[in-house]
Amino acid sequence: MYANGQGAKQDYFKAVVLYEEACNSGEASGCNNLGVIYANGQGVKQDYVRAADLFEKACSGGEARGCGALGDMYRNGQGVKQDYVKAVELYEKACSGGVAQGCGALGDMYRNGQGVKQD
Repeated sequence: MYANGQGAKQDYFKAVVLYEEACNSGEASGCNNLGVIYANGQGVKQDYVRAADLFEKACSGGEARGCGALGDMYRNGQGVKQDYVKAVELYEKACSGGVAQGCGALGDMYRNGQGVKQD
């Protein structure tokens, strides 16, 4: 609510503190949401390496949105070394986890032959 300014005044500092607490307690969605804040530089210095680490933690914790976001980072080489094969793997996890963005990105990878045989 603090990050989006819904029901409370937007306050990224408070959002970061709460997401950090949630992530450190094993809440994968907290890791994902904190990753978004770092990737976008919302109330914090933009830090793709930190965002990638948080998305990895989210994905490993079962948060499919984190898998898709980390896939984007591998596809674009943001915070990690560009790796299309890894991006495809992560998009597959996101898509199978019900994240439409992951399915769309996976389709793009196949269309463009990035990390997979063009199909």
